[in-house]
Amino acid sequence: MMSLEDQRTRMSPEDRRTRLSPDNQRNRISPEDQRSRMSPEDQRNRMSPEDQRSRMSPEDQMEIISTISMIFLLIFLTLSVCVLGQFPRVCTTPEALKSAQCCPEVNGQKCGGPGRGSCVDVRPLQSKDSSILQAYDDRLNWPQCYFNYTCLCEANFSGYDCTQCKFGFYGKNCEIKKILLRKEIRNLTDEERANLISYLTLAKSKKSEDYVILVTSDRHDHDTYRFIDASIYDIFSWIHHYSTKPIVINSSFTSHRNFAHQGPAFPVWHRLLLLFLEREIQRLVGDEDFALPYYNWSKDDNCTICTDEYMGSNDLEGNLNETCHFSTWKAICTGYNFEDAYCWSATVNETEALQRKPGAEPDTWIPTESDVNDVLQFHNYDTAPYNRSSQYSFRNALEGFLNLTDGKSEDHNMHNMFHSYIGGTLSYVPFAANDPIFFLHHNFIDKIFDTWMAAHLSGLEYPDNDQPGQNTTDCVTPFIPCYRNGDLLNPSIDFGYVFGSEFPELKTDELTTFNGDNFQPNTNNTSNNQKDLTGISEGQICDNVLVLFIYVQNSFNNDSERSAYKPFQHCKQLNPLKSLFFAFS
Repeated sequence: MMSLEDQRTRMSPEDRRTRLSPDNQRNRISPEDQRSRMSPEDQRNRMSPEDQRSRMSPEDQMEIISTISMIFLLIFLTLSVCVLGQFPRVCTTPEALKSAQCCPEVNGQKCGGPGRGSCVDVRPLQSKDSSILQAYDDRLNWPQCYFNYTCLCEANFSGYDCTQCKFGFYGKNCEIKKILLRKEIRNLTDEERANLISYLTLAKSKKSEDYVILVTSDRHDHDTYRFIDASIYDIFSWIHHYSTKPIVINSSFTSHRNFAHQGPAFPVWHRLLLLFLEREIQRLVGDEDFALPYYNWSKDDNCTICTDEYMGSNDLEGNLNETCHFSTWKAICTGYNFEDAYCWSATVNETEALQRKPGAEPDTWIPTESDVNDVLQFHNYDTAPYNRSSQYSFRNALEGFLNLTDGKSEDHNMHNMFHSYIGGTLSYVPFAANDPIFFLHHNFIDKIFDTWMAAHLSGLEYPDNDQPGQNTTDCVTPFIPCYRNGDLLNPSIDFGYVFGSEFPELKTDELTTFNGDNFQPNTNNTSNNQKDLTGISEGQICDNVLVLFIYVQNSFNNDSERSAYKPFQHCKQLNPLKSLFFAFS
């Protein structure tokens, strides 16, 4: 995966001006400079603004006033020093921006009122150095560049206006607790695979009713700011694009720092992104049982899902074959890939087809099961200086910057290596999420992350650090309402999902007794579809703990009962790391 620093191809402002025509250069200089270049005769003939207005018709004057008003409104909407990110559409009105509040009214009360949510100040908690940098980058101290107040939802309510449910909860009053099973994509039934393709197709084509995206050709030039509609899947892609653009510090781009990579937030930031996509698709299609699948590439020598049955095959040029489900997909934010641009190509419809060339890039390969096991051996979630140089760091090893053998030297492997191996769209950071293999890949990264957490829950804490936007109490960029990084460092089941097994799954009527740590086969069931459990190892029983756990979980009456339920204890004795990972692979 190419670093942002490797992708720096933009011209400096000086170089860009030297390539402008004389007329365009003249438009870039100040009025004083322009006057100094006029001949004496031109300066004498130049009318003052008052003289110009006196010679205009009333209709012309009104047209100019209207134009000026529209320009002022545009500048107001962009708040002069800030630009809008992934914002709820309802919060982009002049009134909302002027009030610095994103607290929509529900049933006549902000955020739904008592019992549902309240409008709260998000400023009390902030990072060590973000206040210094905030004036130079609109995303720092998110979302304080735009809003000082957002909704804080109560009970199981969530969303920017508290009309949705927390992850893992459903129903009109968010009273239904449900645990979803995220399966390996090759374990999907034919119906589930068909639904996945149709749901993704709809998400790619359906405009988001709730969100708009920001595009600009120059983050320093507020006249180029625009807000445009985008499809639900393109919103997902844009969030990744927006968050991975270099941070601006002292008017300079710092290409090795962004909000989603090379720091402690890497696993939790991508976890929230996947939850966002999963929930938006559920809402779009009305299927609250839909769960994103993952792709366990560690068992493959090549990309076995790069076929027309799954994610699509490609020709020698990297183009997806016409028979592929995704052959007509266009990637947003791919053109005009300058550091000072946010997805500007979307405004001029300069979209590109998805590209893939698995294994074509020299010195790339798919990380192995052995690599995954090596990553799971690191004890510390992350270590100082909390960047790509961190040593003995699980996060840095998972992300792919750390040598898995010595735990000290820098390397290129794991998450990063798979991006590079697939090539094409997936290999470029700012627009990698356009390829749907992105969410399959990152869902597997999330699975490894969750496996590691299962063995390190005792004393697990998100580290205090000075990476902008990645500290414990920082709100995750660019999500509203505020999700703090530290709150996302919890097992996936806390967010309403678990990962399935890659062994043939045992049906729930085949494992009827679970008392503490002991499983017993149901010997009384004589149905024709019952598996013969003879020869099934204790480890394979543990492989299906979470499959059974999904059904048991829904029977709990309260959180204390759920917290008391410990399905991992017996299985962890087999091998705290290895058995947990490959059991739930």
